[in-house]
Amino acid sequence: MRIAPTAIRERPRDGVRPIRVRLRPPWATASLSSLEDLAKWDAALAGSKLLTAKEMDPAFTPATAVNGVALHDPDGNVAPLYGFGWFLNPYRGHRRYAHEGETVGFRTAIQRYPDDHLTIVVLSNRAGADAPALADHVADLYFVKH
Repeated sequence: MRIAPTAIRERPRDGVRPIRVRLRPPWATASLSSLEDLAKWDAALAGSKLLTAKEMDPAFTPATAVNGVALHDPDGNVAPLYGFGWFLNPYRGHRRYAHEGETVGFRTAIQRYPDDHLTIVVLSNRAGADAPALADHVADLYFVKH
């Protein structure tokens, strides 16, 4: 995994515009990977090779308020179920762990269906692509046949 540098432009001071270069953390739009590496990563997650099942529990357990009540968004609706790094909302009755991301010119989605032994990864270099919807469509095609 490589970390991509990011330039930060600040307001001019005394007519000079400073530019600082910092490294973005790999979990914030800067990780570079291949499909083969993502397949290895998925297999390692599924086989508890990176972390034990117990260590992964917080990632797959929805966050709640201190009193144990489900979290709500500012409109009062129940917030999406979210663990550490994964949205946990089921899809068409199938348990699903999902995450999506975007940055200028790129959209991505990963959906893991652990009970179905299915992982869908969408990597797009089109800003207008709806990567989560594409992943849902692939899941629909899979579930119709299985």
